[in-house]
Amino acid sequence: MDLNALPELLDLPFDFEIRPSDVIRFSNGVKVHCFSDSASDCLRLELLFMNAGNIHQNKLLTALSSVTLITEGTRNLSALDVADRLDYYGVFVEKNVYREFSSVVFHCLKKYAGELLPLIEQIIKYPEYDKEELAVHIAKGRQKTELNDKKTSTIAMKAFYRSVFPDGHPFSSFAQKEDWDALTREDLLSFSRQFYSSSQCEIILAGDCSDELISSLELYFGKSSWGETSSPLLKDYDAKTLLPVKTEFVNKQDTSQSSIMVGKPCINHLHEDFFKLKVLVCLFGGYFGSRLMTNIREEKAYTYGISADIKTNRRFGVLSILADVKLDKAKETLKEIDFEIERLQNDLADEDELRNVKNYLLGECLRGLDGVTEVADRFSYLRGTGCSLSYFQQLAQAAKCVSAEDLRLMAQKYLDRNEMYRVVVGNFEADN
Repeated sequence: MDLNALPELLDLPFDFEIRPSDVIRFSNGVKVHCFSDSASDCLRLELLFMNAGNIHQNKLLTALSSVTLITEGTRNLSALDVADRLDYYGVFVEKNVYREFSSVVFHCLKKYAGELLPLIEQIIKYPEYDKEELAVHIAKGRQKTELNDKKTSTIAMKAFYRSVFPDGHPFSSFAQKEDWDALTREDLLSFSRQFYSSSQCEIILAGDCSDELISSLELYFGKSSWGETSSPLLKDYDAKTLLPVKTEFVNKQDTSQSSIMVGKPCINHLHEDFFKLKVLVCLFGGYFGSRLMTNIREEKAYTYGISADIKTNRRFGVLSILADVKLDKAKETLKEIDFEIERLQNDLADEDELRNVKNYLLGECLRGLDGVTEVADRFSYLRGTGCSLSYFQQLAQAAKCVSAEDLRLMAQKYLDRNEMYRVVVGNFEADN
């Protein structure tokens, strides 16, 4: 054996199984997904609200603000009291909001679970959204929005989604700084009552999921209904796109770089071709050794980084290519992106390149499932977007079995340049 050479991952057995969570359903309908490790001293407790994302809010910023400020006071405790108790028990609170769902994650020691559950119940069921903390949140949010809206990357992202999706579509709606001033405490209370309810909640546990802990959880979250019992009105967000497909140049003075976003709506994880397409997109621009990085960064030095990815949700996916490039190299970068697409459509990937991308994807699958806490974290996002943990097994299987010809067919089928929307933001007066 050559000890100076790294083993090829593809030469090793890779038939891994992900043990599904143990699922418990409380009497009020709340599901609990348990990823058990009895030896762990740490506990990860997540409350996942399946429809509390940005898409279904009736007023911009309410989903984000409701979850961000959920620890800022309860019916019986001030914001300072909540902060002091969380700090006393060494709790780290993670707050997440996505397009379709949101979640609150409590990381703590398992020995304090009994003392913390009454506090967590207060936080989740009875948030009060302290007025002073809301005012600070609004001021910070307005300032952050104002600063981000000056960045070429933010302008490109917003212009891209507005060029793809019609007015009023959740994917083309973005908050302006004025929207922060219209936000009220009543908006947050109304949103939390509708979406932070037992009918919308699932709990994800990682750690020592003892019978005692499950019984305590049921006492506080599973005995009776909480929040509004009627289902909230959910908005339609199918992949309705604007035609014709176009290239949009947005002029921005006083900038030293151009930002590019290219892409289109595409299939999601429910389609039979999705995982083969994921392998193709990884080869195209999904890791450091990809075609786009090799060409546009390493060989031509137009950019520090360029990437391609597919973001999937419950209804459809979005394929996107992102890059910040030298001010005078935006048009050349677009040409090189098209050139790499043509190569994928016409030429077969060589054996070494295909082997590298397969090894990278298999390694990513393993790295993302290292321990119950990591598995629960991945499961949470997959659950919120309509996937299951079999996602990783399907991706690993595709990575092992896909051929160069399969990838060429995927490129011909899904990387049609004539279907790609393009947005470039930069100082074109300086360029000329």
